[in-house]
Amino acid sequence: SQAPAPGSLGKTSGILRKPDFLYLWIGQLLSQTALNATIYILLVRVEEWTGSSAAVSLLILSFILPSVVMGVAAGVFVDRWPKKRVLIVTNVLRALIVATFVVLAQNLLLVVVVNLAYSVVSQFFLPAEAASIPQVVDRDDLLVANGLFNITMSAAQLLGFVFVGPLITKSLPGEAAFIALASTYAVCALMLGLLHLDEPALKTDGDDLTALDDAGIHLISRRISNLIGSSTLGSVQSNTQGSQADWQAGTQYPLSSWNTATTPGLVFNSLMTKVQL
Repeated sequence: SQAPAPGSLGKTSGILRKPDFLYLWIGQLLSQTALNATIYILLVRVEEWTGSSAAVSLLILSFILPSVVMGVAAGVFVDRWPKKRVLIVTNVLRALIVATFVVLAQNLLLVVVVNLAYSVVSQFFLPAEAASIPQVVDRDDLLVANGLFNITMSAAQLLGFVFVGPLITKSLPGEAAFIALASTYAVCALMLGLLHLDEPALKTDGDDLTALDDAGIHLISRRISNLIGSSTLGSVQSNTQGSQADWQAGTQYPLSSWNTATTPGLVFNSLMTKVQL
């Protein structure tokens, strides 16, 4: 993927003046920021409830596993459905799912199950969004539009994990953070409802299912590698939080436990990457 070059700034401002593209772009920014902020807050809550790095890793696993199992197939099925409807329904469902976190209290099992459903629904949003971009911009602007969406994806990760998530966690009492994030998804659904998409005829035969071939299996293996790496990052985060607490208490944190928890994951991830190249 390519980001817009400096000479493309004029085109970027031009496509942002197109209402349908603007609705789609803001919908991506808000929904993906809400997605990352929700994961951040869940990680913090689970760490507070359990104090267990294993529980944090389980939470991360429940979010990433659907992308490994369904990531390839989701795009195939989205090709058969109206894209606008998929964009709206996924945001409505995510609003409802995030709202349920308010009443789950400290039940880790229910949190993991609901988070799994949250991730399953999220798998269908990005393929529908990507397929909608060519319908809201001219062909000559497609490269710039895709670049802007790629940059926005990274920006949403930064906003969700570094700014919005921590800010909401500190500023909103109790589980009110989930109400705010659910409301964000509701706003996205309403905004995407304003889209005007000239969608091509939907595919109804079974030819597209051949997309789940060796290339799809190769992609799944790469995602398994990412899954191991992400689980390792969860262990790093949990242990890092523990080390900060110990340092504040004036005690020394045993780095050997960090190495034991993370080194196998890092080594496995490296080996998987070499095998796939």
